Amino acid sequence: MSNYMLILSCGPSEGRFHRAEEMARMLRNQGHETTLFLVQNATLAARPSPAGKPLQDLTSQGISVLADEFSLKERGILPAQMAHEISPASLDLVVDALAAGHKVLWE
Repeated sequence: MSNYMLILSCGPSEGRFHRAEEMARMLRNQGHETTLFLVQNATLAARPSPAGKPLQDLTSQGISVLADEFSLKERGILPAQMAHEISPASLDLVVDALAAGHKVLWE
């Protein structure tokens, strides 16, 4: 199967946020390796909260959820404040995924 990386930039209160979550779940259920990469305001959901709970649940389905380190710093979110299911990561990961032939989608 294919490898997908979904890049999510909108905050947890926006409709696109939930669509990306559902798309990640759908791709994983079809057998694709799936990563959800949070950037900009989407990183607000990296903290343990009701808004971020659906993202934390994705990890139990085999979906990697990563948060851009720079976006986290801009919003004053320290790694110790993040849900343990979500890992900080460098944006270089997106470039590496593209170079490896992964399908990268920006939501």
